[in-house]
Amino acid sequence: MTSQINPNNINGNYPVAGQDNNSQGFRDNFTNTGTNFSYAAQEITDLQNKVLVTAQLTGVYQSATISGNVNLGFNSWPAAGQYATLRTQLTTTVANAVLTMPTSVGNSSTYTSLQYIIGRTANTQNVTMANAGTYVFEFSTVNGGSSIFIQDLTRGAAQTPTA
Repeated sequence: MTSQINPNNINGNYPVAGQDNNSQGFRDNFTNTGTNFSYAAQEITDLQNKVLVTAQLTGVYQSATISGNVNLGFNSWPAAGQYATLRTQLTTTVANAVLTMPTSVGNSSTYTSLQYIIGRTANTQNVTMANAGTYVFEFSTVNGGSSIFIQDLTRGAAQTPTA
């Protein structure tokens, strides 16, 4: 189903500050905004009535504050054939904290592997968080956790892979 919502029919440059603006522009923007809300309500209701959810939607976000090196582990991924994702926020209070991933993380040469994670030590499952601060990683799998892809949502991807 293609959405009927049209974000391009609202003039974001209207009204123009510092000048007398025609009230028709206001009416057009309000009308188009109301129409888009109506479309959104219809589409959301349609989804709620037709989508089959095979399990309860649960939180897929974990956070922790660390003050040193950490070994990361995963369990309870859904069965193979189901896409699953987990977002993890780590706040480190020290510089150069090392995050050690299980061998199932990033064990391929794809863009979403450990090879493209900034701070990764070559040929290891270790990622160094160089500065104290907050780092957000997203992990995903389609095979029950046998292979887990990783993406660094805080710093982006390295331009060149590590070995």
